[in-house]
Amino acid sequence: MSSKEQSKRVEKYFNDWARDYELVFEGIGREKSIFHRLINLLFRRKTFYLRNEHISRLLRNIGVKGKEVLDVGCGTGQLAIYIAQNDGFVTGLDISKEMIQICNMNAEKAGVKRKTQFHVYDCFQRELPKADIVICIAVIEYYKDIDSFLQKLCLSARNILILCDTRYIWWRAFLRKLLATVKGFSVSYHKPTKVKAIAQKSRMECIEEIALHSFRTFVFRRSSLESQNTGTVENRSKWSNFF
Repeated sequence: MSSKEQSKRVEKYFNDWARDYELVFEGIGREKSIFHRLINLLFRRKTFYLRNEHISRLLRNIGVKGKEVLDVGCGTGQLAIYIAQNDGFVTGLDISKEMIQICNMNAEKAGVKRKTQFHVYDCFQRELPKADIVICIAVIEYYKDIDSFLQKLCLSARNILILCDTRYIWWRAFLRKLLATVKGFSVSYHKPTKVKAIAQKSRMECIEEIALHSFRTFVFRRSSLESQNTGTVENRSKWSNFF
């Protein structure tokens, strides 16, 4: 299956359950699908909460104030809004139109529209703008061949890349494979050694690798000799031309 075909399947999958995805964070069991209600309750809810808390803590330690942040596969915008609330300027990209609509509504409610922008965007097929910090959470698991995509992520990051992927836990992997078969998408589990090797070729150093619950996070940093200038409001204005 080509990457374009995989992207189409991923797009359909996330468009179909964007609203249920958003309700995971509300934790009130109003999912429209009984099936997704069960999956959210038993699996997604704890994972999503722990993952967001973990990534938020990393971002807090790194510092996002005044930084340009690119959120690749932003979902319904929880992390993007957190970044904006902490004085970062964030662009969120997602393949799902439904997800992006929810992002814009959430940013409006949170009062951070001036510090956020969201775009429907196939990051696997298209180039990425540069940013001081790039985050990519739970995206590469939906694609088998990640070499060129991960290289793009590394090239996009002026300084820091935070990559979070699903860990291989046999019983969870089995259940996800069943879900993927039913919903018409695929799941791939990538070895940490491979992920780090690809990033290293792009001259990014892995400064932290953390395995928690059902996910694994890598923090990559560009070498001090290659670090680029941080973004400015002037640079940020150029992003509008990129999209």
